[in-house]
Amino acid sequence: MTKTCAYCGTEVTTRQINERETASHCIFCEMDLNPETDIMIDGMRNLKNIPPVVDTTYLQWPTPKLMQLSTFELFSLLKEANRERSEMYENRVNTKTMRGEVDKDDVHTIKLLDNTLESIDEMYEFYTRKKWSIENILLKRVDHIPGRLTDSFLMKFWENSQKTNARMKPMTIRKVQQKTY
Repeated sequence: MTKTCAYCGTEVTTRQINERETASHCIFCEMDLNPETDIMIDGMRNLKNIPPVVDTTYLQWPTPKLMQLSTFELFSLLKEANRERSEMYENRVNTKTMRGEVDKDDVHTIKLLDNTLESIDEMYEFYTRKKWSIENILLKRVDHIPGRLTDSFLMKFWENSQKTNARMKPMTIRKVQQKTY
């Protein structure tokens, strides 16, 4: 079992950093490798098994953790963040309308609606910032983000990723040509 670079399949070497430290290194890629993510065995590829449905609780994750998700998962979460954000906006409009229709002397209802508006505003800001965060992670990976993230777009994206995984073979180059009869 040979340790190989996850990007090109070249055998990993060890580079001396200083007297006490060494680093795993790929000569072809000209870079040090992270032992947890950048090193594979015998030229195998670092393929992700991506579920077709994404857990929406991931929206609560901090940005560094979101950065570890697949592009499909990020597109799915962006769709969910957009939906939640739109829902918060509608709730805000409806609550403001209700507040405008309340009798000025009904202090209890006004206070309740003001608290509700404050809560809605916080959630709207959260989903807006989460949307921006996910968009910017995606823009580091892809050239553009579709204006509308539809179910059909997400399904096609997922199907294509499964096809890609199925056709990826280990990164090995045979040095000796096989005989054909």
